Amino acid sequence: MQINFTTSTLEALYFWEKKEVLRAKLSLPILKKYRKAILDLYNATSFPEIWKIRSYNLEKVEDHWSMKLNDQRRLEIEFSKDWETNVVDILQISNHYNEIIR
Repeated sequence: MQINFTTSTLEALYFWEKKEVLRAKLSLPILKKYRKAILDLYNATSFPEIWKIRSYNLEKVEDHWSMKLNDQRRLEIEFSKDWETNVVDILQISNHYNEIIR
C-alpha cells in the first residue's frame, strides 16, 4: 500500500529523526510498534490483509480507522475511498487520555 503521512512529525517519527522523537516524548516500545505498524501497512496488498492481523484490533472510529499499538496508544488511519488504489493516510497517534501526536 502507499503510505501518506498527514504531518511531517509523523513522518519524522517513522524515520527516527532524533529531534522529533525527543519532542514527541513517546517510549521506545511505542515508537517501535508505530514503525512496525507502518511497515505492515506498506507491505499489505489490501484492507483485508490488515484486518486479519488480530493484534492491531482494527476498528472503525467515526470516519476513519484505529489500530492498537499497545493498551494505551492507537494509530489512527484513513483508507482511500476506493480501496483498490491501496492508499493509507496516517492521521495521528492518540491515547485514551486525548493526548494527540500529529
